[in-house]
Amino acid sequence: MKLLTPAQIDFILYNRAALRALALEMEPKTSTSVAGTIHPSYVESKIEKTVIDRQAILVVVDTVDAVVAKARPRILGAIVKLKYDHGTSTPRSKIARSLHYSVPHVDRLIRQVREVIEEALTGLGDEVMKEFWQAVKRQALARAPKKGGSPPEPGSARVKEMAEKVRRYALAKGEKRTQVGVVEL
Repeated sequence: MKLLTPAQIDFILYNRAALRALALEMEPKTSTSVAGTIHPSYVESKIEKTVIDRQAILVVVDTVDAVVAKARPRILGAIVKLKYDHGTSTPRSKIARSLHYSVPHVDRLIRQVREVIEEALTGLGDEVMKEFWQAVKRQALARAPKKGGSPPEPGSARVKEMAEKVRRYALAKGEKRTQVGVVEL
């Protein structure tokens, strides 16, 4: 049974460093440490969720790093460094030139890297991978910039400043009268 797509494996390989940094900067909002194992089915507090997310991400990243470090043949580690370690995709032709291989051979090596990583991650189990993807999604949503924010209060300094900018813009365009909202300038 195929659990991971090549795109998912590539996501993990391209973003290993960023995922590790994300996991290491996640801290529970408390001054004490939380130790012990926590089962995901009864998660109640934000501290427990943070610890579970951190652990889920680190388990997958550590597994991938270990597989890359112990990759046999060694050329697979070189492929990972050339293709994935810069955060952007290195063209296969450039990899082929630097390793003195043909492009089809590099394609086979990339497929082999993906198979090795998939095998290692499949060994972790469905539940661990499911928790990993949920943790990545939760952290991405938590760190996403908020759209718009709250609207300014009517009559506030921000509204007056915005109205003044609109009035100046309209006057610069040659309009004699401008109206912003219900405030006539």
